[in-house]
Amino acid sequence: MKTVQMIRILVRTGIGPCVLAAAMAAQPADSPPNQVTIEQAVLEAVDHNLNLLAERFNLSIADARIVSAKLRPNPVVSAGLDYIDMLRAFSRDNQGGPTEYNLRTDFTLERGGKRDRRIEVARTTREVAQLQLLNTTRTLVLDVQNAFVDVQQAKDNLALARENLQVFENIVEVNATRVRAGDLAKVELVRTQVAALQFQNAVRMAEAKLKTTAAKLQSLMGRTAPSPAFDVAGEMRRDSAPVVLETVTSQALELRPARHARIGARNNPALSSGVSASSVGGCDGT
Repeated sequence: MKTVQMIRILVRTGIGPCVLAAAMAAQPADSPPNQVTIEQAVLEAVDHNLNLLAERFNLSIADARIVSAKLRPNPVVSAGLDYIDMLRAFSRDNQGGPTEYNLRTDFTLERGGKRDRRIEVARTTREVAQLQLLNTTRTLVLDVQNAFVDVQQAKDNLALARENLQVFENIVEVNATRVRAGDLAKVELVRTQVAALQFQNAVRMAEAKLKTTAAKLQSLMGRTAPSPAFDVAGEMRRDSAPVVLETVTSQALELRPARHARIGARNNPALSSGVSASSVGGCDGT
């Protein structure tokens, strides 16, 4: 619910990228911790994720386009000089000269509100880029939260696999004692040993799954090299309140930044006709 409220405030106020940039500038550049909570993982991802950093550059480019759109055509001043008497040879006999001088100025007058429309397109392009940045942030937060839950699940699966292996190792020891005492056939001992090997394999697979999910989470967080000591802290989220389909649908239609970006592009004919297709693309299916 906190994430939904955050996105709502960012969309309605239009200061989302500025707030995110200020938050990143205020964070100290310390070494990343080996154990993180889900809130710390999200903040570190927003601060260091490369895809999100690339989206922020699109916002800076859109600001530069607004400045360019506000520029008026520069006036052009030209001067000319003809029939120059460099050798001092002009006279009435050779009918040379006289020297001619000319000076002119040219200025382009834009009519039909072209400059206003150009500025409007640039501002709409910036709004689309801003909403796409918010949508990328929203998607990144969701991916980090899912990856964090995957790591938690992998840890629980590994703990369960190790408990099962410990139980079967105890059973193997008991059966070995019974075989030495002549109370159990040796074939039963072999069966329990094979089952213990299967549980050992399950433990190895769970360890590999944990390493894979931890590496994925660290990649989303923007860490260049996965740390073998990386770990997550905290319990898995459990929502007690029931989910109503109509409420979730209305919230999605109201708060999705990508939807607002598409609506803004369609409301501007120049933008939707391909003036800034690079900024509009990628909104479908989100």
